[in-house]
Amino acid sequence: MPTSKTKEQRERRDALIMQFFFAGWSEREIARHHSVGLTPGRVHQIIDEQMKGLAGRHDLLSDQALPMYIERLETLLKATWPKAVSGDLKAVEVARRLLEQQARLWNLEEEGKLPAIPPVSDQELEDDEQLDQLAKYRARRQRRSSS
Repeated sequence: MPTSKTKEQRERRDALIMQFFFAGWSEREIARHHSVGLTPGRVHQIIDEQMKGLAGRHDLLSDQALPMYIERLETLLKATWPKAVSGDLKAVEVARRLLEQQARLWNLEEEGKLPAIPPVSDQELEDDEQLDQLAKYRARRQRRSSS
């Protein structure tokens, strides 16, 4: 017979569930985590209850939007990065776009802290046609940033 959790243990578990939820985990993934051990339906109920409890505090939800967005961007970048650094051109482009999004988020473009063109070595690009497309893209970016 399973032992029941104390209120403090449930609160810690629920906080962990919300942390995973804000990080973009599915209810099924959260339910399977060894520190949660619930059904996806119960995880859904907990998330719903927690969100309803937060709904009355709009300022808190607004404050949570940015960290949730940042965490999700980081999660996407973490998933993409290994393929990007190994030379997968699609992953390079996805990673570049994610980094560009982060730069906009932190206003790095406006502060002049970023180069106009993200550095990508020609060795990472094997196909001449794609290299030509990259050169055209760089030229367009250069014209836009100097305007």
